[in-house]
Amino acid sequence: MKGIPAIRASARNALQLDPSLSEASAILGAVAGLYDDDWREAERQLDIAGARESVSSAVHILYGYFYLLLRGRPQDAAAELRRGLRDDPLNAALHVTLSECLFMMGHRSEALEHLNEAVELEHEHSVWAVTLLAIDHYSHGLNAEAFAWAKRALSSADWNPMIIGLSAGFLVRNGEPIRATKVMEMLREGHSYGASIGQAAFHLVVGDIDKAACWLEKNLGGEVLPCRRDPSST
Repeated sequence: MKGIPAIRASARNALQLDPSLSEASAILGAVAGLYDDDWREAERQLDIAGARESVSSAVHILYGYFYLLLRGRPQDAAAELRRGLRDDPLNAALHVTLSECLFMMGHRSEALEHLNEAVELEHEHSVWAVTLLAIDHYSHGLNAEAFAWAKRALSSADWNPMIIGLSAGFLVRNGEPIRATKVMEMLREGHSYGASIGQAAFHLVVGDIDKAACWLEKNLGGEVLPCRRDPSST
């Protein structure tokens, strides 16, 4: 990814100017883990960031969500994000990331409380919270509610491939395949950036697990050629 060296360089330059900048250390930690697969360095940098006298919400998110959760420690991640919420209770991003940890821990009712709180705080701009609500309702067989949340997400982020795919999938489930095809045209038949994620989301919702896996493989491999030309025909 071309932007990563620039991000790393900016964080290092910021630390040279002010070694107390916890956000810069946290960014270096997240980059080390996510892009270098150097989790030891990630832990070192994030420990430095967390030890600062003043820790921002961004540091709590980077440490809790992009390190602890990804390392299979959802309880520790939730504790870190709760610390952030004590200082910044109106931060929608903290509520959303905490909800994902709670879902992993099996605490659905509390997770939904935090998602709804995020929606209240940012209203239509909390797209990821709305998307997670759509996914959760769908996974519990609440298709009408899932469709309503997905429609709301699409109205705020019709540029997001995953939301496009989810919305089209829910339209098919709702008996509206023609509308689904029009929505999927936003992905330009699989050739737009991130389209493979949208296609995977669509096929997952309509129940075609094989095609969903196919598109996920293409995303991991950096390919953009579609598994099938007409996604709504399955």
